[in-house]
Amino acid sequence: RGASGVDDTAAIATAVMIYGLGLPSFVLQKILQPVYFAREDTRRPFYFAVVAMVVNAALAVGLAPFIGWIAPAVATTLAGWTMFACLAIGARRFGDAAKFDARFHKRIWRILMASAAMGVALWLGNAALQPMLGLPWWRGLALVLLIAIGAISYFGRVQTRGSARLTLLQPRPQSRPFTGRDQEAQTEAAEEPGQLGDPQKAGLKKDAPEKL
Repeated sequence: RGASGVDDTAAIATAVMIYGLGLPSFVLQKILQPVYFAREDTRRPFYFAVVAMVVNAALAVGLAPFIGWIAPAVATTLAGWTMFACLAIGARRFGDAAKFDARFHKRIWRILMASAAMGVALWLGNAALQPMLGLPWWRGLALVLLIAIGAISYFGRVQTRGSARLTLLQPRPQSRPFTGRDQEAQTEAAEEPGQLGDPQKAGLKKDAPEKL
């Protein structure tokens, strides 16, 4: 604690920025991996992970003599995008299930604009809060204010531009669990003559008058 100097802080900030460039790839991996798991295909994601691990190790060791301490951050970021590329190429055989829908193509540009607006707001907020950031007792409050500025600028932009709705964050109502009584009702409906395969006749129109 307190052992990091100005140069150390700048180096840590650079490493964090490089790691941040790889963060979207890890999010995209979590989107594509369930496509494989839903088809009981766990081998290919494992093989892709091995490839990404080899890329990470090779780049971290190979780039260290040239760029020094920043090599692990660069290697991790490139390995993350390598993993995503493998998953995306391998998922092509799954057809439309692995493709982004029209809603994604419509909203992705608005989300990117909201991210850019958040970056500008944070840059301006950081410049305005520099006096507070230099004071030991006020530094924590300044960081909280920066976080609030980033959150308000991003979610406000997303909400007003229609990129997404905050209602999407609400949990979906859980459906009623399937009980034994439901199973008995389905069995009785299926056993009635003339009712098999017709859900409307199986209970919904039992008392319908016969045609003359």
